[in-house]
Amino acid sequence: MHKTQNMSHNISLPISFMPLTWKQADLTPVSKREFFEGPGSTTLRYRFVEKEGKCDRFDPWQLRDDFLGWRIEDWQAFFYMAGGWSGSFYVTQSDFVEWQQLLKEALVRPAKEWKSLAREFAPEKVSRLTGPLRILFDWQGAVPVAKVVLTDSLTAIIATIQVDALRGAKFRVCARHDCKSAPFRIEARHKIYCSSDCAHLVAVRNSRERAAKAEASSRLKISKRRNHR
Repeated sequence: MHKTQNMSHNISLPISFMPLTWKQADLTPVSKREFFEGPGSTTLRYRFVEKEGKCDRFDPWQLRDDFLGWRIEDWQAFFYMAGGWSGSFYVTQSDFVEWQQLLKEALVRPAKEWKSLAREFAPEKVSRLTGPLRILFDWQGAVPVAKVVLTDSLTAIIATIQVDALRGAKFRVCARHDCKSAPFRIEARHKIYCSSDCAHLVAVRNSRERAAKAEASSRLKISKRRNHR
Protein backbone atom coordinates (compact mmCIF):
# COMPACT_ATOMS: atom_id res chain seq x y z
CA MET A 1 0.00 0.00 0.00
CA HIS A 2 1.45 3.32 -1.04
CA LYS A 3 0.82 6.51 0.88
CA THR A 4 0.09 9.68 -1.04
CA GLN A 5 2.57 12.41 -0.22
CA ASN A 6 2.16 16.12 -0.84
CA MET A 7 5.32 17.26 -2.56
CA SER A 8 6.26 20.91 -3.02
CA HIS A 9 8.74 22.10 -5.62
CA ASN A 10 10.48 25.44 -5.99
CA ILE A 11 9.97 26.75 -9.51
CA SER A 12 11.65 29.85 -10.90
CA LEU A 13 9.34 31.40 -13.44
CA PRO A 14 9.40 34.92 -14.95
CA ILE A 15 6.32 36.98 -14.09
CA SER A 16 4.90 39.72 -16.26
CA PHE A 17 1.65 41.67 -16.29
CA MET A 18 -0.95 41.71 -19.02
CA PRO A 19 -1.33 45.30 -20.28
CA LEU A 20 -3.74 47.42 -18.27
CA THR A 21 -5.59 49.64 -20.73
CA TRP A 22 -6.96 52.96 -19.56
CA LYS A 23 -10.72 53.42 -19.85
CA GLN A 24 -12.02 56.95 -19.92
CA ALA A 25 -14.74 57.46 -17.32
CA ASP A 26 -17.10 60.23 -16.32
CA LEU A 27 -18.00 60.46 -12.65
CA THR A 28 -21.46 61.62 -11.67
CA PRO A 29 -22.93 61.97 -8.15
CA VAL A 30 -25.52 59.35 -7.23
CA SER A 31 -27.38 61.97 -5.21
CA LYS A 32 -27.30 65.60 -6.32
CA ARG A 33 -28.52 66.72 -2.87
CA GLU A 34 -25.70 64.77 -1.19
CA PHE A 35 -23.20 66.24 -3.62
CA PHE A 36 -24.16 69.85 -2.95
CA GLU A 37 -24.27 69.31 0.82
CA GLY A 38 -20.85 67.66 0.98
CA PRO A 39 -19.11 67.01 -2.35
CA GLY A 40 -16.09 65.43 -0.63
CA SER A 41 -18.08 62.53 0.82
CA THR A 42 -20.65 61.90 -1.88
CA THR A 43 -20.92 58.59 -3.72
CA LEU A 44 -19.86 58.85 -7.35
CA ARG A 45 -20.89 56.54 -10.17
CA TYR A 46 -18.70 55.56 -13.10
CA ARG A 47 -19.86 55.93 -16.66
CA PHE A 48 -17.32 54.63 -19.13
CA VAL A 49 -16.91 56.58 -22.33
CA GLU A 50 -15.84 55.02 -25.60
CA LYS A 51 -12.56 56.60 -26.72
CA GLU A 52 -11.42 56.49 -30.31
CA GLY A 53 -7.82 55.74 -31.21
CA LYS A 54 -5.08 54.06 -29.24
CA CYS A 55 -5.58 53.86 -25.48
CA ASP A 56 -2.85 54.61 -23.00
CA ARG A 57 -1.34 51.81 -20.90
CA PHE A 58 -0.23 52.04 -17.30
CA ASP A 59 2.97 50.91 -15.63
CA PRO A 60 1.36 49.14 -12.63
CA TRP A 61 4.18 50.11 -10.25
CA GLN A 62 3.95 53.77 -11.25
CA LEU A 63 0.17 53.58 -10.84
CA ARG A 64 0.71 52.24 -7.31
CA ASP A 65 3.06 55.08 -6.41
CA ASP A 66 0.63 57.60 -7.88
CA PHE A 67 -2.27 56.19 -5.86
CA LEU A 68 -0.43 55.86 -2.54
CA GLY A 69 0.96 59.38 -2.82
CA TRP A 70 -2.23 61.00 -4.15
CA ARG A 71 -3.63 63.99 -2.25
CA ILE A 72 -6.86 63.01 -0.50
CA GLU A 73 -8.52 66.34 -1.30
CA ASP A 74 -8.01 65.56 -5.01
CA TRP A 75 -9.35 62.00 -4.76
CA GLN A 76 -11.85 62.40 -7.61
CA ALA A 77 -9.07 63.40 -10.00
CA PHE A 78 -7.39 60.02 -9.45
CA PHE A 79 -10.37 58.16 -10.89
CA TYR A 80 -10.50 60.46 -13.90
CA MET A 81 -6.81 59.65 -14.43
CA ALA A 82 -6.89 55.91 -13.68
CA GLY A 83 -10.23 54.96 -15.19
CA GLY A 84 -11.72 51.63 -14.06
CA TRP A 85 -11.03 51.01 -10.37
CA SER A 86 -12.24 47.81 -8.74
CA GLY A 87 -15.00 46.28 -10.80
CA SER A 88 -17.51 48.44 -8.94
CA PHE A 89 -19.24 51.37 -10.59
CA TYR A 90 -19.40 53.33 -7.33
CA VAL A 91 -16.61 55.15 -5.48
CA THR A 92 -16.47 57.36 -2.38
CA GLN A 93 -13.79 59.41 -0.68
CA SER A 94 -13.90 57.17 2.41
CA ASP A 95 -13.21 54.11 0.23
CA PHE A 96 -10.34 55.93 -1.44
CA VAL A 97 -8.80 56.84 1.95
CA GLU A 98 -9.22 53.36 3.40
CA TRP A 99 -7.71 51.65 0.37
CA GLN A 100 -4.80 54.08 0.43
CA GLN A 101 -4.10 53.40 4.13
CA LEU A 102 -4.59 49.63 3.82
CA LEU A 103 -2.25 49.24 0.83
CA LYS A 104 0.42 51.40 2.47
CA GLU A 105 0.29 49.11 5.51
CA ALA A 106 0.47 46.02 3.30
CA LEU A 107 3.65 47.32 1.66
CA VAL A 108 5.53 47.85 4.92
CA ARG A 109 4.29 44.71 6.72
CA PRO A 110 5.27 41.07 6.12
CA ALA A 111 2.73 39.21 3.99
CA LYS A 112 1.99 36.80 6.85
CA GLU A 113 0.52 39.75 8.78
CA TRP A 114 -1.83 40.94 6.03
CA LYS A 115 -4.86 39.01 7.26
CA SER A 116 -4.52 40.63 10.69
CA LEU A 117 -5.20 43.97 9.01
CA ALA A 118 -8.89 42.98 9.10
CA ARG A 119 -8.85 44.29 12.69
CA GLU A 120 -8.06 47.77 11.37
CA PHE A 121 -9.73 47.86 7.95
CA ALA A 122 -12.86 46.55 6.26
CA PRO A 123 -12.55 42.71 6.08
CA GLU A 124 -13.81 42.63 2.49
CA LYS A 125 -10.97 44.93 1.46
CA VAL A 126 -8.40 42.78 3.27
CA SER A 127 -9.83 39.69 1.54
CA ARG A 128 -9.32 41.44 -1.79
CA LEU A 129 -5.73 42.19 -0.84
CA THR A 130 -4.96 38.60 0.16
CA GLY A 131 -7.01 36.93 -2.56
CA PRO A 132 -5.49 34.94 -5.44
CA LEU A 133 -4.35 36.61 -8.63
CA ARG A 134 -5.57 35.39 -12.00
CA ILE A 135 -2.51 34.06 -13.83
CA LEU A 136 -2.13 32.69 -17.36
CA PHE A 137 0.89 30.79 -18.63
CA ASP A 138 2.48 31.91 -21.89
CA TRP A 139 4.25 28.98 -23.58
CA GLN A 140 5.13 30.75 -26.85
CA GLY A 141 8.59 32.06 -25.94
CA ALA A 142 11.86 30.26 -25.29
CA VAL A 143 11.08 30.45 -21.56
CA PRO A 144 7.50 30.07 -20.23
CA VAL A 145 6.15 33.20 -18.55
CA ALA A 146 3.44 33.60 -15.93
CA LYS A 147 1.26 36.56 -16.89
CA VAL A 148 -0.92 38.26 -14.30
CA VAL A 149 -4.29 39.31 -15.70
CA LEU A 150 -5.14 42.91 -14.81
CA THR A 151 -8.82 43.82 -15.00
CA ASP A 152 -8.79 47.21 -13.28
CA SER A 153 -6.55 49.68 -11.45
CA LEU A 154 -7.06 48.19 -7.98
CA THR A 155 -6.19 44.69 -9.22
CA ALA A 156 -3.02 46.09 -10.78
CA ILE A 157 -1.93 47.80 -7.56
CA ILE A 158 -2.63 44.72 -5.42
CA ALA A 159 -0.75 42.56 -7.95
CA THR A 160 2.38 44.71 -7.61
CA ILE A 161 2.24 44.40 -3.82
CA GLN A 162 1.85 40.61 -3.97
CA VAL A 163 4.61 40.20 -6.56
CA ASP A 164 6.98 42.41 -4.54
CA ALA A 165 6.23 40.28 -1.48
CA LEU A 166 7.09 37.14 -3.48
CA ARG A 167 10.38 38.76 -4.48
CA GLY A 168 11.18 39.53 -0.85
CA ALA A 169 11.20 43.30 -1.38
CA LYS A 170 11.03 45.43 1.78
CA PHE A 171 9.50 48.88 2.03
CA ARG A 172 9.63 51.76 4.48
CA VAL A 173 7.67 54.96 5.08
CA CYS A 174 9.74 58.12 4.63
CA ALA A 175 11.08 59.48 7.93
CA ARG A 176 10.03 63.00 6.96
CA HIS A 177 6.81 63.24 8.97
CA ASP A 178 4.88 65.27 6.39
CA CYS A 179 6.04 63.39 3.30
CA LYS A 180 3.08 62.18 1.23
CA SER A 181 5.00 59.86 -1.09
CA ALA A 182 4.36 56.12 -1.31
CA PRO A 183 6.52 53.82 0.87
CA PHE A 184 9.90 53.31 -0.79
CA ARG A 185 11.86 50.12 -1.37
CA ILE A 186 14.67 49.57 1.15
CA GLU A 187 17.92 49.12 -0.74
CA ALA A 188 20.19 50.17 2.13
CA ARG A 189 19.45 49.78 5.84
CA HIS A 190 20.60 53.25 6.71
CA LYS A 191 18.28 54.92 4.17
CA ILE A 192 15.32 56.44 6.01
CA TYR A 193 14.16 59.04 3.48
CA CYS A 194 12.43 58.33 0.19
CA SER A 195 14.54 60.84 -1.73
CA SER A 196 17.47 63.21 -1.46
CA ASP A 197 14.99 66.09 -1.51
CA CYS A 198 13.32 64.84 1.67
CA ALA A 199 16.68 64.24 3.36
CA HIS A 200 17.82 67.76 2.42
CA LEU A 201 14.58 69.35 3.63
CA VAL A 202 14.81 67.60 7.01
CA ALA A 203 18.46 68.65 7.34
CA VAL A 204 17.51 72.29 6.62
CA ARG A 205 14.65 72.15 9.11
CA ASN A 206 16.90 70.65 11.80
CA SER A 207 19.57 73.27 11.14
CA ARG A 208 17.05 76.08 11.46
CA GLU A 209 15.63 74.55 14.64
CA ARG A 210 19.10 74.32 16.19
CA ALA A 211 19.83 77.92 15.17
CA ALA A 212 16.54 79.10 16.65
CA LYS A 213 17.25 77.28 19.93
CA ALA A 214 20.78 78.70 20.07
CA GLU A 215 19.44 82.21 19.48
CA ALA A 216 16.75 81.77 22.14
CA SER A 217 19.35 80.47 24.60
CA SER A 218 21.63 83.44 23.84
CA ARG A 219 18.80 85.90 24.40
CA LEU A 220 17.94 84.21 27.70
CA LYS A 221 21.54 84.51 28.91
CA ILE A 222 21.66 88.20 27.96
CA SER A 223 18.37 88.81 29.74
CA LYS A 224 19.63 87.12 32.93
CA ARG A 225 22.80 89.20 32.88
CA ARG A 226 20.79 92.39 32.59
CA ASN A 227 18.53 91.35 35.48
CA HIS A 228 21.55 90.76 37.76
CA ARG A 229 22.89 94.28 37.25
